[in-house]
Amino acid sequence: MNATDEQAILKVRGLSKVYQMGELIVNALNNVSLDLYAGELAVILGASGSGKSTLLNIMGGLDIASSGELFYKEENLSQVSERQLTNFRRMHVGFVFQFYNLIPSLTANENVALVTDIAPDAMAPEADGTIYRLFEENERVLAAGTPLLEISNEDELEIVVDLLTQDAVKVKTGDRMLITGWGGDNVLEALISYIEPEAFTKFSALGVEEQRVNVIANFIDTPAILGAEYRIEASVIIWQEDDVLLIPTSAIFQRNNAWYTFVAEDGKAILKQVAIGNRNQEFAEVTGLLEAGETIILFPSDLIEQGVKLSF
Repeated sequence: MNATDEQAILKVRGLSKVYQMGELIVNALNNVSLDLYAGELAVILGASGSGKSTLLNIMGGLDIASSGELFYKEENLSQVSERQLTNFRRMHVGFVFQFYNLIPSLTANENVALVTDIAPDAMAPEADGTIYRLFEENERVLAAGTPLLEISNEDELEIVVDLLTQDAVKVKTGDRMLITGWGGDNVLEALISYIEPEAFTKFSALGVEEQRVNVIANFIDTPAILGAEYRIEASVIIWQEDDVLLIPTSAIFQRNNAWYTFVAEDGKAILKQVAIGNRNQEFAEVTGLLEAGETIILFPSDLIEQGVKLSF
């Protein structure tokens, strides 16, 4: 790092720490020097008993070195009073101890928030909300990046819906999503904000392997009674038009890569080709070859064929 001593936030110069227990003398630290800079992430590695915790305790103002100097910016902490050292810890240092060091009479939230009562300009938390899931309940060694807990902001709930890949390709950000089956009588609305770029494999209730994609949406008006992991049913509006001629999807079928339906004319079933546009599970858009007012057969079985007589 190309930086001078004047730019260092914390400077350690020749720190040593000696513990004496009767006739036993332990040199926990021996002439340690280092600089720490604003925004820098430093990791201190060493074998057990090499003095890592001792060094951190001295740098954090919890312990005093036997010799050497410790500077915070331009202030020599090796020469300050116990009260000044307490103010240094309160104003500038955050500790994550190996052990919890909690106050038993306070709740977990009160323990965490305690610093806001004793420090006039406490650091704001990076995340705020309700703890929904605690992944680590007992003390153990954790790798960097291991999740400890899951926090949810109930005012900013998002919806996660997994769609079949063939349906997900029709969806785009900004599309409206209609939410039903959530427990209320009204239909809730949301807007799609993100479509994950990678699909995953999921087995259906019938054991069929499916490729699905997570689609993320945000409520337009978040209902206060919904929470994390609630079940909903969602429909996405990918196309909308007024004055459209519709036909039930149960009345159409494909032959030779074309859509057909049976219409009733003069008491007989007549096979008729129909041009189909957009469609969903219930209705299809008729774009040609079929006129409004024609009578169609809703559920044509294998017994229905060209010219068969119909009875109503």
